[in-house]
Amino acid sequence: MNSNDFVTAWTEVRQQTPTRRSVLRLLGGGAIGAALLKVGAGNVAAACKKVGAKCDKKDRCCDGATCRRGKCTCKQGQQACNGVCRNLAADSNNCGKCGFKCGEGETCASGFCARAFGRPGAGEGQFTNAHGVATDTDGNIYVADTLNRRVQMFDRNGAFRRAFATFGSQDGEFDSPFDLAVAGNGDIYVADTGNNRIQQFDNAGSHIRSWGSFGSGAGQFNSPQGIDVLGNTVVVVDTNNHRIQRFSATGFFLQQFGRRGSGNGKFETPRGVALDANRNIHVADTFNDRVQVFTATGRFIRAWGRRGSGRGDLHEPFGIAVDRDNNVLVVDSRNNRVQQFTATGKFTLALGRVGVDLGQFSNPAGVAVDGRGAISVADVSNARIQRFTLSRKAAE
Repeated sequence: MNSNDFVTAWTEVRQQTPTRRSVLRLLGGGAIGAALLKVGAGNVAAACKKVGAKCDKKDRCCDGATCRRGKCTCKQGQQACNGVCRNLAADSNNCGKCGFKCGEGETCASGFCARAFGRPGAGEGQFTNAHGVATDTDGNIYVADTLNRRVQMFDRNGAFRRAFATFGSQDGEFDSPFDLAVAGNGDIYVADTGNNRIQQFDNAGSHIRSWGSFGSGAGQFNSPQGIDVLGNTVVVVDTNNHRIQRFSATGFFLQQFGRRGSGNGKFETPRGVALDANRNIHVADTFNDRVQVFTATGRFIRAWGRRGSGRGDLHEPFGIAVDRDNNVLVVDSRNNRVQQFTATGKFTLALGRVGVDLGQFSNPAGVAVDGRGAISVADVSNARIQRFTLSRKAAE
């Protein structure tokens, strides 16, 4: 190719979209040009290296991976799913683990499939300082709508089913109910905090019985704020008496234990209680910033927690629940998160931080876990309930 031919070819390439013929002409034509074009195209579209493959600085890794220490590795915050890097904390098709797809109406938030329902107000499905949450054997969600002085019931997806009770001190009426629990037969037990009593209803919301009055004697209460039920046992957090009381399912007084203090078996304004399958009693000892565990008869077993914001630390724990695997879920209220511990108090995961998005909280209070492992949290200042499906063990 002489100089005039090269100028002519280069002008053709600049003035029009390059064609195979023009490029071949520029490269010298014929078999030599075709061979050069093939080599060039191969370099441009060279196959990238998949996650896990060996690599060096000259190689390009696929799908957001980077070559690190001679191997294509997913970037921070991502994980390999079938050879492709995914953000498992935000990918609804791989939420928390590969192939775990969130259901309809759910969003992947911090590795959990999440949904929320509720807003401020007094109408159906609205809340005013709702603190307590419980679930029944069908996964229905019950909410102690504290300052609306009522109980609301929703299906597992958050669709409103019904509400019952109103403000007052007569049977079937409430004054600032803080917590509730659902028995295996569907009966609903409510800590009617402002009336210093416990009320029992059937699953349709009809009143069965009430017991308790203001005081510090056996069977009396001073602002009861936590309750749980298992079989024939009802356990109540008698908050301002700094103790736990235990009753039969029909309200017959059985036992009390605890007093004000910071030692083992003593409490400072406790607010949450949960029974495990062995009827051990787990107490959110709120202003001692810890969890205490007792046998069914009130004998101290262990305690864990200290004030702080690190993993496993607690700052005014409120609600507490035990799942089917004996994991203990604690609402770490001032840290605006839920933490999970083993039965012996070892930290395993944390969910949430302060905010208004899914997976974030503002003054959370109650927590419940259903038979499928789904967690429901009363997100008080955001006037909603958040429901999470755990698909993995996750950290903050």
